[in-house]
Amino acid sequence: MSEPLLQVEKLSVAFGRAEVVSGISFAIRRGEVLALVGESGCGKSSASLALAGLLPPAAEISAEHINFHTGQTVTDLYRLPEKQLRKIRGGKIAYVFQEPSVSLNPVMTVRSQISEVLELHRPEVSDYDREIIRLLEQVGIPDAAGRLKAYPHELSGGMQQRVMIAMALAGEPELLIADEPTTALDVTVQAQILELLHELQKQRNMAVLLISHNLGVVSALADRIAVMYAGRIVESGTVRQITGEALHPYTRALLAAVPELGREQQKLQTIPGFVPPPSEYSPNCRFAARCRFRTAECDAKLPPETEFESGHFCCCYHPGGENI
Repeated sequence: MSEPLLQVEKLSVAFGRAEVVSGISFAIRRGEVLALVGESGCGKSSASLALAGLLPPAAEISAEHINFHTGQTVTDLYRLPEKQLRKIRGGKIAYVFQEPSVSLNPVMTVRSQISEVLELHRPEVSDYDREIIRLLEQVGIPDAAGRLKAYPHELSGGMQQRVMIAMALAGEPELLIADEPTTALDVTVQAQILELLHELQKQRNMAVLLISHNLGVVSALADRIAVMYAGRIVESGTVRQITGEALHPYTRALLAAVPELGREQQKLQTIPGFVPPPSEYSPNCRFAARCRFRTAECDAKLPPETEFESGHFCCCYHPGGENI
């Protein structure tokens, strides 16, 4: 196996007494798509923003390390001074956010917003207009030259997201972090944006961290999936392992809630109960209160991470409902 491009060990994020991310670890290799999946509020967005120092000052971040490998150099992003981190953020590591209408500056033209990235991360580019037009064409925007002077409100939601992707690509990133990139879009445009991300990832051999609440969406794009619940990664593995051989009750419940075309009409399964607020997270199994396989052991101590087959990890005392 090749060396990871990004290796995160024991990352935690807290806001006051509320710990929203609790010691998670994962790695992404070059050219690989890792999907981080879970319900809203599970901590996946906070974890992704913490990687490049994008959380507000109130956030308390800790990690053993966040190692980013570029060439022969290994940089610990967690210990990197802000001035040096800015050289990587937006360049080697780029973000695509879920609300382009909010993320794009409403008083700046498309050209101005993309040219900022070029100025900061690719000073060798001499002809900004030509490069921006090339980027806009690459993400499928028609009449790219005519869009240079457009403002975000003059574009549809799908076009705004394509501009966001063009901005992310402008710095020629090695790692693209896409945080719910299709949330505000209709179903048809969602499919187009996901297909675009897939094509660009293959063309550029980028590593991608794809954040989503939808297992059905990411299974078509990802190489590996990590499932989060209440601030912890409870199961991780290849797409085949997670979608076909899921072990954790939460992962299996998420899969059962995904509608399938062609399946006989039936009521979709739901997960009883609610995700607890971070201030009420249990030090033991956090899913126990909603799990039908719950035993006294689940309430007594945190289940350890166990590798059940090569690359397939699960944190559960009763994987697959066993030993009940």
